[in-house]
Amino acid sequence: MLDVNDIMQKDLHVVLLRDNYIHGMKYSYEEYLIDFLNSSKIKFDKGNKEFNRISSQAHGECDATNDIYEIDFKIFADTNHIGGKKNYSLGIVRMGGATFYTQPERVTGHIEYYDMLKLIRGKKVDFYRNIMEEEDDMYAPLIKFMKKIEMDKNILLFLPFQYYFEHSETTEEVGRLIAKCIAEEFRELVAYRKEITLKDTYIGFVSKDKFILLKENDGCVEYYDMIKTKNSRLYCDLVELSTPY
Repeated sequence: MLDVNDIMQKDLHVVLLRDNYIHGMKYSYEEYLIDFLNSSKIKFDKGNKEFNRISSQAHGECDATNDIYEIDFKIFADTNHIGGKKNYSLGIVRMGGATFYTQPERVTGHIEYYDMLKLIRGKKVDFYRNIMEEEDDMYAPLIKFMKKIEMDKNILLFLPFQYYFEHSETTEEVGRLIAKCIAEEFRELVAYRKEITLKDTYIGFVSKDKFILLKENDGCVEYYDMIKTKNSRLYCDLVELSTPY
């Protein structure tokens, strides 16, 4: 019997979160998220047409479209989190088919950031309605992110962590259990967004070799689908390149 208190949280490598982190390799995290969408129920629910990246976003366009449905991707993270990971992670260089690793920009110290999931934990809709009046500095990253939450676009909030059970594979049953816990964290925030816009809200996270999607449905955040990460060649390549040893 699995205990939700045993759910593990592990940072995704910066290579999966920062576009073009690998020198000599041009890519975007949006590309593997699109791979996941094209292997998910979203594709079939939204016209059964493949999603493609919108190359030009100069005028506020979404990140992906299948000519019927558009969606925007947002990493649900404190900007200090992603920037700090870059400073403390090995550099990666691809050249002539070979891969080289360089020392991090910083080798001492630690990343100072707020875990956004912890910032929203236990909050009610009223908190988000009045968040601009919040004076506690710890909520500054969340206040900054609220502009993205309030956008009148279909969005996928991508969590920068893995959530998993250490000694259990992520089967559908396990995925649903973890998703239920994540859904509870987001329930009030998504309810607030529902007051602002009727556009769709999805939440996605990695759990071992699976990508799990949740969706807001009639005011509830629910498990939606689970996709094998091997369905994205780019994702698998990035994971492999991020582990030199």
